[in-house]
Amino acid sequence: MKLLNYEDFTQSIKENLQTQFDEDVKININQVTKNNNLKLDGLVIISPGQVVSPTIYLNPLYEEYKSGLSLDAITKKINETYANAKVPEFAKEADRYTDYDFVKEHLAIKLINYERNKETLENVPHIRRLDLALVFLCVIDKDDKQSASVLIKNSHLKFWNIDTDTLFADALINAPTFLKPNCYSLFKTVYEKKHMELMELDEVRLDDDDLLILTNENKVNGASCIFYPGVLEKIATKLDSDLYIIPSSIHEVLILRKTDNIKKDDLNFLINTVNQSELAQTEILSDNVYIYDFDDKILTK
Repeated sequence: MKLLNYEDFTQSIKENLQTQFDEDVKININQVTKNNNLKLDGLVIISPGQVVSPTIYLNPLYEEYKSGLSLDAITKKINETYANAKVPEFAKEADRYTDYDFVKEHLAIKLINYERNKETLENVPHIRRLDLALVFLCVIDKDDKQSASVLIKNSHLKFWNIDTDTLFADALINAPTFLKPNCYSLFKTVYEKKHMELMELDEVRLDDDDLLILTNENKVNGASCIFYPGVLEKIATKLDSDLYIIPSSIHEVLILRKTDNIKKDDLNFLINTVNQSELAQTEILSDNVYIYDFDDKILTK
């Protein structure tokens, strides 16, 4: 049997699903731009009165189809995903998210690559730092296993009647409390507790070649912790050294003492290799290693 091309595949899936729902159920396929400008096709099933619904991406399902999974099996898989989707708590009180005083207590910061996300950033409030951009999320469902969030757009600021500077200032206050920083060694934990004192580093002995991982307590979008007030200063003070900051992904960074026997060019080569061969496109943060100057307290490329 001849395989369908991608366009015919998506249309067939939509038609198959539509036969299994009432006429007033809407099934839409929309293009979604993910991090680093990755374009995916998201299928959404909306029943009358439904506030939210999971987005089911068709691109990976097409790969499964090409590998032998039948259209009926894929349709069943989508149905099961939809039927088992958890309704986030926020959907029961969606009106609260029109209130900025409520939203600001749920603000998080996400760090992304500026050049790779220029198209998205045209419609999103952001703060540029080096080759990066800080964007802002309203976290709508957070527990130890998952974190659901909404990217804040320019239209939200207009509705709330605030500007980017206000959003940034509030995020710097709320994010470190709402999503606390975690810093730990690959070999020995130096901080894995659930409170804000960034680490009990003062009580832990670190070797010169210790490699630290900095993220947040949910380990989602944790690279943004490098811009939490005082975090890099605290680590540099403990290590009594300038720091290499290696952007291993959008979720975490690696931190090393800056020493003469470790060359920045070698680290840049390493992160480039990992980005090209190991990381998913949406996980890549940067190809550049950063340096934190202990004395001047600044971050540079």
